[in-house]
Amino acid sequence: MYAIYSFCRAVDDIADDPGKTCDKLRALDEWRERVRHLYSGQPQCPVTQALAEPVERFRLPQEEFHLVIDGVAIDAAQTVRMQDIEALLDYCRKVAGAVGMLSIRAFGMPRRSGPQIAVTLGHAMQLTNILRDINEDAERQRLYVPEEVLQRHCVGGKAIGDILAHPHFPAACADLARRAAGYYLETDKLLPQLSQRVTRPVVIMMEIYRHTLKKLDERGWRQLAQPVGMGRYRKLWLVLLYGFLNSRASGQG
Repeated sequence: MYAIYSFCRAVDDIADDPGKTCDKLRALDEWRERVRHLYSGQPQCPVTQALAEPVERFRLPQEEFHLVIDGVAIDAAQTVRMQDIEALLDYCRKVAGAVGMLSIRAFGMPRRSGPQIAVTLGHAMQLTNILRDINEDAERQRLYVPEEVLQRHCVGGKAIGDILAHPHFPAACADLARRAAGYYLETDKLLPQLSQRVTRPVVIMMEIYRHTLKKLDERGWRQLAQPVGMGRYRKLWLVLLYGFLNSRASGQG
């Protein structure tokens, strides 16, 4: 999990750091090449060298690493907007579902249920991220609430600042929050198919994010500048790693 986290952190920083879009896309192409070298047995940087053993041990799919990079490439654009729910869920599949697909291999989840859990929970978590970080993303000219949802709630305006200030924007946020809550419920139905040892780290992660969504709902969608929840990545991954290590330890005992 340390190695997967390091990869995700490294590529995600490319989109968030200052710079021209063309330079960011070039840097992401370099990561695609590093992944290709990794799977050809010739890792050429510390991160991919750290991934070499888990890639072989857990049979981590190469295409999922490329999907993470594809998702970060969306964030690297000068302005990010989503046209419809389909585009939003495709983005969630890349930046969150792909990480889940890598993680379930490390957790030892069976392939009959693990992928569905990874994608469904990935949708729930990434929608929660989006709702939590609306103001922060707006400062980077990113708005993930789809145009389809904005139109449904009669939210006008072209500039992101104007959209966030629109009186109907809270209704659009609440719409996405209901969708996220639905994905958490879907995950609840899937988890009993697997043993508690295998699902423990997933449940820990899910409940942290579900609690964040609950706190956002309680705060309301008009106080977007009022922070809710924890740091964006580090605390999540520490908790996830803790659950992963415990699940491995109990499995060996």
